[in-house]
Amino acid sequence: MRNLALISIAAFLATGCPLQTPENEAASKARTMSLATSAVRVDATIVYPSELAANAAGAPIYTGRDPAKAQTTAQAAPLASPRGAYNDANADGRSDLVWIGEVNGALNSAHWLMDGARFVRTLGPSALGNSAVAISTGDFDGDRRVDQIWLSNNGTLTLGRLNEAGWYEERFIAQVGEDWLFDRSADLNGDGRSDIVWINYSKNLMAYWLMNGTSILRTGAYTLDAVNYGLTGVGDFDGDGREDLLWRGYRSHVLYLWRSRSDGNFDQQYVSTVGADWVLDAVADLNGDARSDLVWANRELNLMAYWWMNGTAAQRTGVINTDTQNYQIGAWGDFDGDGKGDLVWVGRGDENGNPSYLWRGRGDGTFESIFIATYDGGTWTLMPPYADS
Repeated sequence: MRNLALISIAAFLATGCPLQTPENEAASKARTMSLATSAVRVDATIVYPSELAANAAGAPIYTGRDPAKAQTTAQAAPLASPRGAYNDANADGRSDLVWIGEVNGALNSAHWLMDGARFVRTLGPSALGNSAVAISTGDFDGDRRVDQIWLSNNGTLTLGRLNEAGWYEERFIAQVGEDWLFDRSADLNGDGRSDIVWINYSKNLMAYWLMNGTSILRTGAYTLDAVNYGLTGVGDFDGDGREDLLWRGYRSHVLYLWRSRSDGNFDQQYVSTVGADWVLDAVADLNGDARSDLVWANRELNLMAYWWMNGTAAQRTGVINTDTQNYQIGAWGDFDGDGKGDLVWVGRGDENGNPSYLWRGRGDGTFESIFIATYDGGTWTLMPPYADS
């Protein structure tokens, strides 16, 4: 383990992790797990999204330019949740689908409010900043409703606070320096509010801002080997209530975990080495143990794999045959409010009538596949938790 101590509290920027010469890499080779070659338990239900017919799940079929026009009027009962579900647009304890798309030349966001595979109503579309070059989702004010932040090409950072009516209230956050891009959002200090992770590739720096709405509570900076490492995922892998950062080597495919500490610093630990063809597609708590798990996809082999995590250790792994040539994971979260993570698969097509399916996690390594609806894949794209675009 290497302790990553804070080197500066800058006005807004920090410097990052995987160090240029990680000292624990060679010593940890013995426990390397390659998804492409290691033996894993094939104990998951084999399901193929392309072979599942549309069922009577209650989801209306898309017609029009926003993700859904037809809708029901049923309201989901509020559920208690200490942390809240990711991308929850109405604070009912269930994850919702957040869409981004260009409508009449303007960037818009829309939401499907979900109850399992059924969406009970839609919100939006709501226009965002037209000059946005990067967008990320998160709950930056702690009201348990998903917000969005966007960085404009002039360096203006804006918070789009989602109100109860489903519209974004635009609020100025800061003017950001040149060459800084936000990579993800993550609740680094466990206060129930999303924070911002920044990368500066030209200066090999990573920074974070601890946020409370538009207020920047604290900043930190770390040196980062941005040439060889990229941030591949965020999640609470050790169950301490603070989200951690997962880094991957671009060429070595080595994984390192930065475990968030209560003092604003990180502990860097080696996790594993993965095969080059395996891509991290989702980070979700699949078994309901309050720890984030890893979901991998291999498009060449038409496989999906999962790792149930406890810190840096994979407690259990599994592989599922999946049509990854024609489908991809577009979003993840807890869409039915049962405490176990679910996956949303969408077709890779860009036509109107693109299908979407919910893989409802059972918590035992298997999934129930349910048709949701079709949508205009040429206009709308799902925004997963923490994503940028």
